[in-house]
Amino acid sequence: MSEPSFDFRSLPPGPETVTGSAVLVRLVEAIGFRFTWATEGLRENDLAWRSTPETMSIAELAGHVLELVAWVAFSTGAIPVGPQKPESAPPFPEVRQRALEVLALLRARLAGMRDEEISAIRIGSRAGPVPWPHIVNGPLADALTHIGQINVLRRANGNPAPKANVFLGRPPR
Repeated sequence: MSEPSFDFRSLPPGPETVTGSAVLVRLVEAIGFRFTWATEGLRENDLAWRSTPETMSIAELAGHVLELVAWVAFSTGAIPVGPQKPESAPPFPEVRQRALEVLALLRARLAGMRDEEISAIRIGSRAGPVPWPHIVNGPLADALTHIGQINVLRRANGNPAPKANVFLGRPPR
């Protein structure tokens, strides 16, 4: 399977019509955009930093974002295998790149789906498969939360994220 590419460094103009696919694609684009800039320019000492011993480090948060988007991508058929928890954490650049690749695959898959196909999506949970809305209030909302945590942690560690315009989807100047 060839992997579609999408440059999450800026966002394209929004869709002209509202469909389930268009809304979900835009949400995935926004996650990719925010993740791109939250993880741009991280230093080695940022990756292991955590505010308290109980919190995830920036690198762990990025890995969790990858797990979340892979869970959704698998549930939609964008990738053939669900999220895998490796025995040891891969290097951060690999995690970052893979998360962006999975988001690009998810974006491409959702862009090609009709509303009836989106309605048929089921995502696995401890309680069994649940309907598609749970991908929004579950893993996609969780990914946004963790991207925000990455921003807060890196700012607290003295390396704030580049100031991208998240409202307009524009890269930093």
